[in-house]
Amino acid sequence: MKDLDNIQNGEASYKEVIADLKTLTDEEILYDEIHSVLKERLRSFYTGFEMKETRSQLRADIARELEGRGIKIKMSGRLFQKVYLDLRKEAVYLSQILPQVIQNADSALREDFLLNSGLDRFYIESVEQKFFEEKGMDQSVLATIREDRKAQGNGGGERI
Repeated sequence: MKDLDNIQNGEASYKEVIADLKTLTDEEILYDEIHSVLKERLRSFYTGFEMKETRSQLRADIARELEGRGIKIKMSGRLFQKVYLDLRKEAVYLSQILPQVIQNADSALREDFLLNSGLDRFYIESVEQKFFEEKGMDQSVLATIREDRKAQGNGGGERI
């Protein structure tokens, strides 16, 4: 939106805005690829990732793997760190917050996490679905937790 305003103000060209959109699209594609590979690695080898050197080596390994898949987009340290932190937030949610939400029927805690974590609501809902399926839990509990948000008058106020 800022770029569109810049075009109207004569501060940017269409070509510049298109280049920015291409960069953004490439970064989103790369984010998804890194997320997939890193999530699998964290699941398999969880030790040592708190150390910067280990994460640097992991980043290099993932870059080689993605290049082997034909993904030529350069992975920045900033993007890798964002994916890593998002996966850590997801792990905290699944291991600590979601069990509390379920046990105490505390949908407000769930909403607080969703609003403050910066994670995509639809992605977290798919993670919740998978969690419930893997644990063989009653899906009506998940539906109730999600419906409580609508009853609280927050039917579409998620952060974008």
